[in-house]
Amino acid sequence: MLEKIKIIFALIFHPRQLRILLSLKHKGFLIETGWFHSALKKTSINKFGDPIPWYTYSSIKFLENRLSNKLDVFEYGSGNSTLWYSKKVKSITALEHNEEWFNRIRPLLPQNATIIFREFDNSESYARQILIDNLIYHIVIVDAIDRITCTKYAVQKLRDD
Repeated sequence: MLEKIKIIFALIFHPRQLRILLSLKHKGFLIETGWFHSALKKTSINKFGDPIPWYTYSSIKFLENRLSNKLDVFEYGSGNSTLWYSKKVKSITALEHNEEWFNRIRPLLPQNATIIFREFDNSESYARQILIDNLIYHIVIVDAIDRITCTKYAVQKLRDD
């Protein structure tokens, strides 16, 4: 709380800094990307309110131009990125270990998205979930717990291209 009060006083006594900060809300990169909307809503969304991955904006831009409706994607972890990929690829399968989060995301998913709940039990069964189906994926995203083990199994299910 004391830090917030210090910041407020610093802005009051430096009006130029306050004007700069306020101008950012009306123009510039933070508005164009939707950063302010994300901060206010406390979720990763673009300027239109659509879900986006919790990645850097440059990463999102890099990926956007490379995705197509011919790609199959697997994602360790789920969330706004799952929703975002579902609009851009043929299919996305997400693996989630948090049951509360799983139940929150599942009703939001479109037809081409699947979410699997798998409790994490410190064995490799969570990471091995990717091996269960016959799909070979174009992209595998590892944004979950036990990332090293997940990556070990993920590379086994990636297409050569």
